[in-house]
Amino acid sequence: MEPGRGGVGSIYQPVPVTVDATLDDGTQQKFRGIYTVRRVNDVDGASASQLRWHIGSAALNQISSH
Repeated sequence: MEPGRGGVGSIYQPVPVTVDATLDDGTQQKFRGIYTVRRVNDVDGASASQLRWHIGSAALNQISSH
């Protein structure tokens, strides 16, 4: 995993993920990609919820379906 990057007042960390999903019809799918999580640095006026990590973006590609 690469190190986190800083932005103006924020830290961004890419996280490799694999997602297994089952559709209503029973079809199973698998996705692989990157979630980028983000948190605000200790910036004056930042709320408690902004100081927690949250998903800022996701980039997933389907790798199988059956």
